[in-house]
Amino acid sequence: MDDAKCPGEMKPSLQTIVDFCLILMLSAVGLPSAMAQRASDEIDWRRVEAAGLEVTRGDHLTLITDVRDRADVDEFVAVFDQAVDQWCDYFAIPRADAADWHMNGCVMLDRENFVTAGLIFADLPDFPAGYQRGDMMWLYLQDGDYYTRHLLLHEGTHAFMEKFLGGYGPPWYAEGMAELLAVHRWADDQLTIKHRIAHRDEVPYWGRIKLIREDRARDRGFDLDEVLMMPPDSFQQVRYYGWAWAACEFLDRHPDYQEKFRRLPSLANIDALEFNEKFRRELEADWPAARQQWRNMVQEIDYGYDVERSSMVPVNNRLTGDEGTSFSVASDRGWQDTGVDVRAGQQLEFSSTGMFRVRDEAGTAWPADAGGITIEYYRGRPLGQLIAAVQASDGDQPLQMIEIGNGGEVEFSVDGRLLMRVNESPAGLHDNQGEVQVTVQTVSD
Repeated sequence: MDDAKCPGEMKPSLQTIVDFCLILMLSAVGLPSAMAQRASDEIDWRRVEAAGLEVTRGDHLTLITDVRDRADVDEFVAVFDQAVDQWCDYFAIPRADAADWHMNGCVMLDRENFVTAGLIFADLPDFPAGYQRGDMMWLYLQDGDYYTRHLLLHEGTHAFMEKFLGGYGPPWYAEGMAELLAVHRWADDQLTIKHRIAHRDEVPYWGRIKLIREDRARDRGFDLDEVLMMPPDSFQQVRYYGWAWAACEFLDRHPDYQEKFRRLPSLANIDALEFNEKFRRELEADWPAARQQWRNMVQEIDYGYDVERSSMVPVNNRLTGDEGTSFSVASDRGWQDTGVDVRAGQQLEFSSTGMFRVRDEAGTAWPADAGGITIEYYRGRPLGQLIAAVQASDGDQPLQMIEIGNGGEVEFSVDGRLLMRVNESPAGLHDNQGEVQVTVQTVSD
């Protein structure tokens, strides 16, 4: 199942964007001191017991719940306890510093049971799924095992960042990181956070990728600048969580931006505007390329999307001589920069040779040449077929695929840089092997 909870249809208006600076200045990066106090100090445990709620205590989480008929509830404490060490590792916090850190969490089936127990405080907002304040969090039991654990880890990430980083950063970073570190795998009683999702069945009811693809199809997507500008109130709509997650997934895994992105926890306690300004300055030289590669990712995002293998690299063994320019295109990488600039109206002739392998799953590889194989297709073209695109030099445009195959003449309609790759889902590049040898010659200018 690939259902997103409460998907929204809102996109920031021009007025929202104009008001963005004011909104961020008025919104807190971290919680105000009055709200950051120990919320657990308000708990009357005798009243909790009288309300008939179940209490389970772990090293880092005391779980309070009215759920009695779900076997997975017993796992929540173990999941949270294991997550703490992994949050420490990601944010470079010594594990010893978190040894005594403890949260109280309410997993609710019926809100009224928690009102009776005095656990729904008078100033608590009416949240639809989950909420965190200080050392307490509240979440509603969700359909399926995965999504409740996901919310538990999402709110737990907020709490960890508040406690050990002193704040959350701007909205895109706060919610994107909570999503990034809540996407997980739970198998054989072992937790892995920041899990790369191979298939939608691993994350039932999460649905963020589905929402991004729907937005893209309706031309409602966000570029990186727009993600950084997301105001706090936009996260009343689930689709914004998807875009914030995708931005953090992209920046965290991309080899060109990962190091600078992973310095951001040190800025989590500063003003949101200053946070974004410092980050943009860090990536100033890389920003145009980052925006283009972000668009490439959004254009093909799917479960298992491999950011690292899809990152732009130069072609191998590029040589230019009297017979044209020759190079090798790797079958296990995404778009590769040929170093060839083209002009609108120019014609180039391509010739391609060589064999490679695709879909080497379970020890069975499919041999292919640049024409691809017709027993399986990706985006309407044979799997493994050699394709090209032009990264336009006149602005931000999605890449338009050009069929090359074993060769032929192509006339280009825009100015820009020639890119090439084999036709394969970015989720399936990891098991390809081999290269295609390509020669490009000018037919006419």
